Amino acid sequence: DRRAMNVLKRILKIVGTTILILLAIVILLVGFTQTSFFKGRLRTIIVSNLSTQFNGSLYVGTIRGNFFTGFSVDSVAIFRGSDIVFSANSITVKYDPLLLPQKQLHINSLIIEQPIAHFVRSKKGDWNFIQLIKAADTSSGGTFDWTIILDDVQLKRGSASLVDSLSLSSPDHLPLSDSTVEYH
Repeated sequence: DRRAMNVLKRILKIVGTTILILLAIVILLVGFTQTSFFKGRLRTIIVSNLSTQFNGSLYVGTIRGNFFTGFSVDSVAIFRGSDIVFSANSITVKYDPLLLPQKQLHINSLIIEQPIAHFVRSKKGDWNFIQLIKAADTSSGGTFDWTIILDDVQLKRGSASLVDSLSLSSPDHLPLSDSTVEYH
């Protein structure tokens, strides 16, 4: 019985040490994700991966907050050539991380401060935001089987502009002065 007790003590000591080491690794990883180095590196990876999806370029500013319940980005801009299609002064996202293993993204709050969207239709009839997104490569992946839940979406102090060059170039369209606003 004494020998069995010694084996049991050794097993408990090994299990306890393993748990402490794993806990220390988790704490270090959590701490590392809060560093500006990690957030800057993550920002670079995000911009690089998302830029492959656009026929344009993407700018993402400084990332703040934690990644366990939410974060904010101080500025975002999407360009098509040198023209801005969308920009925002800041974007704040708060979410529930406990549902991620169940393939659910539950966004409690999405706040977009000072969003500006520019919608432009060329004389050919193409909208700038449609040209911005590259066609999906359906041969390489499966279906997107995540559930996305948005509880609260706020757009604060935003604006949008629309230029319809196709309509303006119509032969029956009257000439407009620069101060004229035309509604369709």
